[in-house]
Amino acid sequence: LKLLNERGSPNSAEVLWRMARAYNELFCAEKDDKKKREAHARAGTNAANKAVELDPTSAAAHRWKGIMLGRAVDFMALKEKVAAGVTIRESFEKAYELAPTSAYAAFCLGQWFFHVGELSWVERKAAKMVFGNFPENPYADAAKLFDTCASLAGSDKDFVVPVQNLVTLGKCHAALKQKDQAKEALQKAVALAPARPDEMEALEEGKKLLAKL
Repeated sequence: LKLLNERGSPNSAEVLWRMARAYNELFCAEKDDKKKREAHARAGTNAANKAVELDPTSAAAHRWKGIMLGRAVDFMALKEKVAAGVTIRESFEKAYELAPTSAYAAFCLGQWFFHVGELSWVERKAAKMVFGNFPENPYADAAKLFDTCASLAGSDKDFVVPVQNLVTLGKCHAALKQKDQAKEALQKAVALAPARPDEMEALEEGKKLLAKL
């Protein structure tokens, strides 16, 4: 991030979405300080917003706009959070439209549908008022995108969270009462050997989920 600030152009979409990505790494690394996490989330969102403004055809810029706004919703009130959900979906849909062979784009859009499925009754009611045509079966929609992501992951050098993809796919199948498919996804996940801390966390979660099925 320091290098990007010192050497990168503030008028380059490529630099700005990479800054957003760097802020995301800082957000994930900061486990305990809520104020710092919020600051990283908002700074990353601002950088990604500028990247999209400078280059509306950049799939990465749209993807990081959605990711960082998704981080920022943790610090929003319910009404603001629901409104942000619309923008997050639009950002991920645009990223997927611009890069249909990107595993990352499929994963991010799948995550949006998965989190819709995880909404509480109150959040779901508020979301329906905003979205209008609310997803009828978000877990099924998410599972299709995670399947697509898994099929593209090997050819997408930017995709670094295959364990998280498979674990969340397993969760979707479990929510849909598809036990065999859930087991298959989780078995594939725990067979991987990740190096990233967030992937190792997902691996442990996958093992626990698999033991319960």
